[in-house]
Amino acid sequence: MSQNQVNKGIEQYVRSVHIQLATVIGLHILVLGYFYPIAVITSIFVPATYYILYKWIELIYQIEQSNRDNLISLINATEYEPTRKLLLQELWHADLHSLGMDSVVEYSKYKQL
Repeated sequence: MSQNQVNKGIEQYVRSVHIQLATVIGLHILVLGYFYPIAVITSIFVPATYYILYKWIELIYQIEQSNRDNLISLINATEYEPTRKLLLQELWHADLHSLGMDSVVEYSKYKQL
């Protein structure tokens, strides 16, 4: 037997074990769900809801961080002082209402760039 045949056999075995485990777990959930629906709903949907909310907050944080980085790059790129002041004000408002607000941000360093 060659090494490729052995690897293929191992992959097929692992795949079949995964399918068997998924089938057994699925059947158990269906049977438990039939007899104890509230327990199954509680044990599956509550953690799923927490996971979905965590992913939502993570997405919102990434969007806010991207917006903040974009504002900082625009502040550094502009040479027109009224535009810089407007962008600094927008950055201040974005930080004020963000999920990960840092109240110790020093905005004066952007004024001198």
